[in-house]
Amino acid sequence: MSTADGCQIALAIEDYPKLWVDSVCEVLSKIANTRFQAKAAEAPDAEASDSPLCCALFTLGPPVSGEQAVCFSEKDGLKLSQLFGGEPLAEGAAFDAERREAVAELFRQVGGTAALALSEGLKTKVEANLTRMELPAWLQPPRLGKPFHIWSATDPTPLLLSIHLSPELDEALRSTEGDSATVSSSVVTPAKPQNLEFLRQVELPVTLRFGRREMLLREILELTPGTVLELEARIEEPVELLVGQRLIARGEVVVVEGCYGLRVTEVIGTAERLNCLR
Repeated sequence: MSTADGCQIALAIEDYPKLWVDSVCEVLSKIANTRFQAKAAEAPDAEASDSPLCCALFTLGPPVSGEQAVCFSEKDGLKLSQLFGGEPLAEGAAFDAERREAVAELFRQVGGTAALALSEGLKTKVEANLTRMELPAWLQPPRLGKPFHIWSATDPTPLLLSIHLSPELDEALRSTEGDSATVSSSVVTPAKPQNLEFLRQVELPVTLRFGRREMLLREILELTPGTVLELEARIEEPVELLVGQRLIARGEVVVVEGCYGLRVTEVIGTAERLNCLR
């Protein structure tokens, strides 16, 4: 499989689920202001579970395409909604429509974080959009996925998440294995402190990208004042923040004392940001 410009890509399929779980931990760590971590878990006995299964379903765009599900129990879904809303962790509350929407918003942010990690690794834009909060047809009846436990420094009781790939996405990932580049977890070893202090003084150009469009030379030469150019990005899509022509964050445009600004809503990890200096 190739990107639009013909560059070969590759995804290590065994690393792909961990990338998503690390994205969950990164988002929860920012929201709850405490460190979350994850490790692979043993597959649970589905028949022994006393809590219904919930699902956050994502659609991935090219260069790898298909659907992916993040599954969890209603009990853990309640805990996720409480973490997202800053509520005290307590059992017994109902996992109602409002709490489901809170979890949906949490996973929208997770999708944005994972998409940034994939885009950085593949050197091309990858979309990962939350489409709905229900089990897809290809996951019924529920089958085994890749299970992980996640927990925080302040609450060692783990949550159980499982990552499931649609047959289409699984095939797309497997077809890329063995090519020239690989994508693994976004959690990597940071730069050495002595080098980091030196790099902090480097000045880099920062650019906001609202969208892109390819034009013929003839169209460029015909530009006049008042010409309207339609970009590929829709108005509700986030603006991209580029440093050194590399994507590091997304956000929404704001006005601060008469000047344009950017409220950052999604950001890649520190190590990936340091790669902009290369």
